[in-house]
Amino acid sequence: MNNKFINVTLASPKLEIGNPSFNVKEILSVLKQTKSDLTVFPELALTGYSCKDLFFQAELLEDNLKALEELVSKNPYDGLIIIGLPYSVNNQLIDLALVIHKDKILGAIPKFNLANTKGAYEKRWFKSGYDLINQYDYIDVINQVVPFGNLLFSNKDVNFTVEINQDITDFNPLKSIANFTVNIAANTDEVGFYDKQRSLVKSDSIRHNNGYLFTSSGVSESSSDGIFKAMHFAYENGEMILEKSGLQLESYINEAILDLGKLDYYKRLNQNDMNLDLYQEVNIPEFTNNNFEYYLNLSKTPFIPEDKPYQTFKEITSIQKFSLIKRLNHLRLDRVIIGISGGADSTLALLIACAAFDELKISRKNIYAYTLPGLHTSDSTKSNALDLMEALGVSVNTIDLNDHIKDHLRLIDHDLKEDVTYENSQARMRTNILMNLANKYNALFIGTGDLSEISIGWATYNGDQMSMYNTNAGVPKTTVKFLIENFGKYIYDEKITNILWKIIETPISPELKSNQSTEESVGKYEINDFILYRFINCGDKKSRIFTMLKDVFGLSDTESQKYVDGFFKRFYAAQYKRQASSDGPKVFAFGLKANSDFLMSADVKRK
Repeated sequence: MNNKFINVTLASPKLEIGNPSFNVKEILSVLKQTKSDLTVFPELALTGYSCKDLFFQAELLEDNLKALEELVSKNPYDGLIIIGLPYSVNNQLIDLALVIHKDKILGAIPKFNLANTKGAYEKRWFKSGYDLINQYDYIDVINQVVPFGNLLFSNKDVNFTVEINQDITDFNPLKSIANFTVNIAANTDEVGFYDKQRSLVKSDSIRHNNGYLFTSSGVSESSSDGIFKAMHFAYENGEMILEKSGLQLESYINEAILDLGKLDYYKRLNQNDMNLDLYQEVNIPEFTNNNFEYYLNLSKTPFIPEDKPYQTFKEITSIQKFSLIKRLNHLRLDRVIIGISGGADSTLALLIACAAFDELKISRKNIYAYTLPGLHTSDSTKSNALDLMEALGVSVNTIDLNDHIKDHLRLIDHDLKEDVTYENSQARMRTNILMNLANKYNALFIGTGDLSEISIGWATYNGDQMSMYNTNAGVPKTTVKFLIENFGKYIYDEKITNILWKIIETPISPELKSNQSTEESVGKYEINDFILYRFINCGDKKSRIFTMLKDVFGLSDTESQKYVDGFFKRFYAAQYKRQASSDGPKVFAFGLKANSDFLMSADVKRK
């Protein structure tokens, strides 16, 4: 266990059918190689799944027990083991899963749903757990009294359940309590089966709001009725952590890391009333493995997908596009007003507006785009804004605000000193003009501020914080850049793509005072977005995020503490701005809309 992460090994060992003596030696060999907290072996791993009527033979069952005794007595492993084997209770044969720590068997879980089709005649050999759990709360396993039945294994950090293969199809309320479920299986492969099983695991993880680990037997199982493929899956509430499969004669081993802190958070978010059947809670030792590098499993940019980037790009931009279309249709408007600064946020908003108008088959000339240069607008950002507007074929407009800003500041007896009034007056003036233009043209004023800015309050109240609709409301800063890059890659020609690249390479600044750099003021958005993700999506406390920043970004203690303190100070102080923010679509599983996604008093005081 390291900072509420658990390292697990999913293993499909090389085996010989009906030869437990060989199989246990291979299992012990696997255990000597791994340093994880938990190692999971397949269904009936000690004998092999394909023994068929050999399961009835006393000699095989005796060899099976000898192999189990050898596993327990010679166990070199410090973590928990989950393994499948056949077991006879008063001559009632069970397809059983055991949870083992060192030389102690902690619990025994029977298979409940026995396969009985397409050559898998399990009811011929085994009794269902449903027939036995009312008879036995404990069973004797190699002279140990072992809890038996529907079990929840737990300590102060974790709780989990175990099931066998087809038992995944049952709705087990116990899985809605557990951090994660472990499934041990053995299945012959066929065309499409991998995708089917993966979908089943993923959907069960979503259904019970938990983690899910799945391990199945490998190709060294019998090929009489088909080939067995090792499949290893790990999911967190439907999010893929590991998906691997192998057809190989040697042992097939993979590792995955589950985030128990995040899984706890999912449980708190999705509390359900449940009528639990009788179950036993089994105390397990605390995990002590602090050596694995859990942070290798963490992306620096969790809002940017590492796989299927085009699909994610299409999903996000479709959400933005159709949310804007819905609002325009609802208001019966066919015009929009948008301020273009030459920065990334307004660029994305303009690209979404163009996509929406194309979908509606309305001329892009009905997109009234304005660049509003002020006292500190640079030539490069103004040029980027004008070049982009012209290339996209929208209505291009410029209103120079320099004299207007100075007149306003003089009106309120301001000395033009670059203070907060100086900055915010400019932002509010731009918003005021765009609002009035929207009235003039009977248009919808589109905001451009992103989720990262509103999370830390980097927006002027009743300035750029306000609009009539904000398509960027659910998009973090790191994702803004990702989307613009993909507009260039997949949608637009070289001319527009070159403009887009210039924009995303421009340092981030609101340009409201001399030499202003946003990231010098609030820190790097990549790090702030990481903190935002860990806090809102994973429910992490500050001390956990502090450690992650050091490990993931290589920050010092001082740097990590500065980022954590800075983010949370700004986050809590900015709630009053979020409570007055414009409508806009949620893009990810969470958002910060104060009336729906993140409910919090604006008077909260947290350090």
